[in-house]
Amino acid sequence: MLVMRKFLTIILLDWVTLVLARLTSGFVTLFVHRTEGVSKSLLSNLAKIAVLVLAKLILLQTVGIQVTPIVTTLGIGGLAVGLALQDTLANLFSGFYLVISKQVRTGNYLKSDDSHQAYVTDITCRNTTIKEISNNVIIVPNSKLASAIFTKYHLPAKEITLTMNVGVSYDSDLDLVERVTVEVAKEVMQEIAPELIEN
Repeated sequence: MLVMRKFLTIILLDWVTLVLARLTSGFVTLFVHRTEGVSKSLLSNLAKIAVLVLAKLILLQTVGIQVTPIVTTLGIGGLAVGLALQDTLANLFSGFYLVISKQVRTGNYLKSDDSHQAYVTDITCRNTTIKEISNNVIIVPNSKLASAIFTKYHLPAKEITLTMNVGVSYDSDLDLVERVTVEVAKEVMQEIAPELIEN
């Protein structure tokens, strides 16, 4: 009877753990969705893993298994795993650094030192996905992006200035030239980025 009660307790607590993990992940995703430019997948996965680990430790303690030796073993094993997975951990912590420091956010337009120009679409535990205007997707490891030199066109403001030389003859009507130039610029902006055009 005691074994059956423990078994039912384990099943109930495991089910509650999964529900709490999904709820936490959903709340984090909802919060991040309202916050512009923050990576959804990285933070929601981190929250889900934290809830699952804590809940499993509480579950083991409830069943009567001592958690202290397990935590000690995990600490020693974690050191060995950390040495084996240096690149993966470097990408993980670089991803956290990029998100927390707000240097790179989803939706930002970047130009890297190797001439890639693209929008950041997602930051995961291992890499950052950027999408070029030509719809090519580039996947960059977080550690490389954290140490790269890049131009971020969204700071200090999204608006940018372009200087273009336009040649006209000396006897042209400058007011007409200005009007035509502004109209052409608006048409080009309407095709490229209609959300930037003010009504």
